[in-house]
Amino acid sequence: MDKLYEAAKFYNNELNGRSFYLKAGKKGNILEFNIEFKAEHFYHLTGLHKLLDIKSLQISSGLAFNRILNKRITSVDIEASRFYKDIEDRLENFKDIKQVLYSKELMVKSLHGEFNSIRADFMLTEKSNDYGYAHLFLKGTDVTFPVTFIIHPTNSYLRNNPNKWTVLSVEEVKKSRDNTKKDLTEQDKEVIKRIRSSKLGSAFNKLYKGEDKSANADDKLARIITFFADDNTEQAKRIFKSSALGHKTEDDLNTLFRGINLSSRPQTKQKTDIKNKDNSKGK
Repeated sequence: MDKLYEAAKFYNNELNGRSFYLKAGKKGNILEFNIEFKAEHFYHLTGLHKLLDIKSLQISSGLAFNRILNKRITSVDIEASRFYKDIEDRLENFKDIKQVLYSKELMVKSLHGEFNSIRADFMLTEKSNDYGYAHLFLKGTDVTFPVTFIIHPTNSYLRNNPNKWTVLSVEEVKKSRDNTKKDLTEQDKEVIKRIRSSKLGSAFNKLYKGEDKSANADDKLARIITFFADDNTEQAKRIFKSSALGHKTEDDLNTLFRGINLSSRPQTKQKTDIKNKDNSKGK
């Protein structure tokens, strides 16, 4: 049996392209967020990035996932790695990741640092009589995504972080991929066209031809426009920061909103910059 292919097939059928809403509570406080699974996440979840001596894996994570599904990269290939033993238990127990997703305990990163050097904000844990503990690490607050999946014989990841929350519910988010397109009016399309032809065009080209190849440019830009025009600046801001442009400065965000203001629909309420609302006054 090809363990690598079976793990990829399971991920593709059960998690890839899906979003799960998690709600947790602690002493009257509520924490909630959506966990989004994408094709490129499989690479790190299974630890394939550790196999540095396998040339066929030294490609983008999304491409590696597709090649595994097409059986162009197989278990035979990766078992030749001297690091294979480091990830073997993940592959053998990878299907347990779905069970861990529905765990009743959520660990939140404390002020003292990360989970044993793993760069994550949250950790879901499930105990197993077969191998010890299975951990699913998550990162991000506006958009939360899986970082890695680890099988460990002890509870060492739990001992260093007492910030435990009780998971109240985990539900798959049912969403239509075409919702934004259906709401996209001719005026919205004109706004997109004008922004794309402005100085902002180069930034969005970088975004949608670079780091975030899976995104649909017009869809995401339309969502930003819609929320901004509806006077929901914070939602528009979250979408912007969740994109590959999220590392940009506040000035870049203000420039984006100025561009939308200049082209926006006349019947909608307008806003100026998030900061320094009107820098031109008094000048």
